[in-house]
Amino acid sequence: SQHKGSQAFGFLLHMPARFELRASPVSLCEGDCRLGGGVRFVRCARLAGNASFFGGLSSLAHLGGDGLLAVSDRGWAVRLPDWPPETSIATAEPLADEFGVPLAGRHLPAGSAADATRITDAEGIAVATPDAVFISFERVQMVRRYTALPAGRGAAPLVGAPLLHARLSALCGAGNNLGTEALASLNATHLLAVCEARAGDASTSALVAELAGGGEVRRVWQLRVALRGSPFRVADAALLPSRGGAGAAAVGREDLLLLLARYEPGVGNTLRVARVRRRELERAAAGTLLEPPRLAGRGGGEESAGVGEVEPEEVFTLSPRLHATENFEGLAAVASSDGMRLLLLSDNDYRRRTILLELLWPWPLRAAGETAAATPRSAEGGAPMIVEPRAPTDLPLTGFVGAASAAFLVAAVWLLRRGRRSKQGATPTGLV
Repeated sequence: SQHKGSQAFGFLLHMPARFELRASPVSLCEGDCRLGGGVRFVRCARLAGNASFFGGLSSLAHLGGDGLLAVSDRGWAVRLPDWPPETSIATAEPLADEFGVPLAGRHLPAGSAADATRITDAEGIAVATPDAVFISFERVQMVRRYTALPAGRGAAPLVGAPLLHARLSALCGAGNNLGTEALASLNATHLLAVCEARAGDASTSALVAELAGGGEVRRVWQLRVALRGSPFRVADAALLPSRGGAGAAAVGREDLLLLLARYEPGVGNTLRVARVRRRELERAAAGTLLEPPRLAGRGGGEESAGVGEVEPEEVFTLSPRLHATENFEGLAAVASSDGMRLLLLSDNDYRRRTILLELLWPWPLRAAGETAAATPRSAEGGAPMIVEPRAPTDLPLTGFVGAASAAFLVAAVWLLRRGRRSKQGATPTGLV
């Protein structure tokens, strides 16, 4: 009965809400604004909502025609237009626990470490299907599985069942600002979770969990993500959609994008988007199947022997020396006819700006420093035609012609010699 009373009281305080969202254009750079990999700026807007809970947004998921989904430090799921006009209506819905009690305003029992008691700090989103939405929470080391997308018009908060608590507690460690920072749905049954890195760490832990239809964990693999060269942390993750925009039907289809962030006092926020090849992700995870009682990692006993590691490839970097950067913590990738739309969302910490940034990464999605080969132009002399990479088994036309000519010459010589031998009546023993 106590749970029912708390649940009813929570519904009254945290009903789904609609609020006015205002978007005003801002500039993050001057001039051409081209970045590594040919990535270029498209547009940028500062967002403001007339609701007290708006702000502190982390992670970002693109829901197709249903716009964008973000989560907040205070336990709300917020729906935004794909690109907000000057004035629009946005919706927000409170996130709840498995009993339906909203998380907003709740803390762990007394005696917990200072500033580590809040259980509302949602950090990562992964949408596997419309009825399987995963949201991670730092400090409490937990992923919750929600069975519906927030609509902002229901009569109750979104109810989320907890997953992977023991595994993530052992893997990510405990403490303020530690936990599962990024999630990505690799397909309908495999979920990637990446831990927040400690300051100065050269790599961070991650796991891939295979889930049953009801959300039960079947198997878990461990790997590490390299952060060499500078003290970056993983802020968000997004599956890189195929060019047709379709989701992955099986493991092995799409690569992964990581949003890496670094803050330096007196300098500001440096952001980097990096790519992890799907084959490298699978290679790193292979052979590191974990049994729950033997899970190892930061804060969980001995380090697992032979844990594979992936090293992300830089696509581009936003530098505070060149760009008016913010604390970007959300990343979504959307396939379009011109290339990959990259949407970045900043966390204003309830005292700075909330910025939504759109970039375009043109096909064929080159990485930073990767030189572009000569690109043929269309017959009309317009935009460059897309040149698809040739399969390794394909031979260029010149190679084919050369090989055919050589084969023809060898055959002609062989026939000529055979004709001479036939005339002389000499057939080598064993040959016909």
